[in-house]
Amino acid sequence: MDLPREELRARRLERLTSPRFWKRLVWLALLLSLIPMLCLAVYDHSCADDYSYSIATHLAWTESHSLWAVLKTALWEVAATYGSWQGTYTAIFLFSLQPGIFGDSFYAVTPLILLASLLLSTFWFFRVLCGRLLGEKDLGDLIAGLLLLLQIHLLPSPVQGLYWWNGACYYGLFHCLMLLQCALLAGLLLERKKAWPRVALGCLLGLLLGGGNYVSALLSAEMALLFLLLSLLRRRDRAGFALISAATLAGFLTSVLAPGNAVRQSYFERGSALGSILRSYREAAGFALSWTSMPLVLLALLFLAPFLWRLCRKKLPRGLRLLPAAGLLLLIFSAFASSFAPTLFAMGNVGEARVQNIRFYLWCILCVFGEAAIIAALQGLLANKSLPSPARLRARTAGFLAAVVIGAGAVSAFYVASGNWNRLSGASAAGALLGGAAAQYDAEAEARLALLRSGEKRVELPAFTVRPYLLYYDDIQDVPFGWQNQALAEYYGLEEVVLGPAGQ
Repeated sequence: MDLPREELRARRLERLTSPRFWKRLVWLALLLSLIPMLCLAVYDHSCADDYSYSIATHLAWTESHSLWAVLKTALWEVAATYGSWQGTYTAIFLFSLQPGIFGDSFYAVTPLILLASLLLSTFWFFRVLCGRLLGEKDLGDLIAGLLLLLQIHLLPSPVQGLYWWNGACYYGLFHCLMLLQCALLAGLLLERKKAWPRVALGCLLGLLLGGGNYVSALLSAEMALLFLLLSLLRRRDRAGFALISAATLAGFLTSVLAPGNAVRQSYFERGSALGSILRSYREAAGFALSWTSMPLVLLALLFLAPFLWRLCRKKLPRGLRLLPAAGLLLLIFSAFASSFAPTLFAMGNVGEARVQNIRFYLWCILCVFGEAAIIAALQGLLANKSLPSPARLRARTAGFLAAVVIGAGAVSAFYVASGNWNRLSGASAAGALLGGAAAQYDAEAEARLALLRSGEKRVELPAFTVRPYLLYYDDIQDVPFGWQNQALAEYYGLEEVVLGPAGQ
């Protein structure tokens, strides 16, 4: 009678400590937590640079209702901006196609596009790395789901990262493209035969990334060169990797060397190359310490520790586990630090919160690689140490995982109970919905739109009385010559737009 009970207990513990069991719970929690954020999307509205980059495409759509005319106008906008303001050609094309040009209600798809892109690219990235490379598909899904919970709900500026088209697509979408290119390069490294369709796709992604924000463009170029080096060492499809690297670098240089960059640069004080590199390590250390010390990030890394321990022990030969962790950690940190170099060199500062968003995405991913490197090194040092029996080890692991989950729930509950809902994006969205701030903001935005379409050539818009954390980013000024005012007026064919007092 005791034997079946022991077997049943062993199977239950094995299930409770398996990546498959936890990945289902994590993805369920992720999807449920996104419901208020998706519901909030219907209250989203255009602002700031959404208007300035889409004046011509909005006019093309309202006059012709032809998608082809809109696309041609977007390409014209790319050419004009390339010579007059900045060289990020792919980004300018996307800016010109902000969803609001087809109708103000279409802007609600902005967070849907950004969330879907982040979910799919992160999922695919870890499915390839853990599934195809290591044969641990469930673990890859678990890591992806856990990191997405952190990346979405602890995002430094969720309005700039998910709900404002211009800022979100400029950084978030290109981060997603970078993950897809990295997954593609990793897959190509495993191929034993030529895979030219994938090489062509890699070249296309490289050209698109080169025309995006300079942080993602630089990281993509570094990544392409790293995989080229690995292909030379492994003697795998060196021509394909060389083509992808060349395309990525060509796109990057095409953007960097644009004549319009000199015009934009005149508004900023450029730093020295060496000084920017050295400062990037200092800035990276500060942000890394700040983000890693967040309670939910620490708990997530603790949660992954038992799974990464088993992964390294099972998949890595002892020789690899003895590699110095310090060198791997320095490489990982240097990759993170390089994300600060473009803004420090071009503007002399770390950039606005929307830039920190993709650095936070990147740091969460690099933390997992860093944790795996430390665990592998520990295993190399403890190779001769005896471990508890499998049954006792599973029991301890199950208890440990349960304690971490309870701790994460307690921290999240504390944020909500203390009234600091904006610490978590999902809680902030729920608060705006339940408290009526989202509906009030939407009603005021619709009233302003009615004034803009009233036929008057000079319009005074009442200031917002509510500013939901996930919906409000920026507004026009109380003088007509502000750049936001001029862009909004031109977008709607008006002579003058100013900001009036609230509640008019």
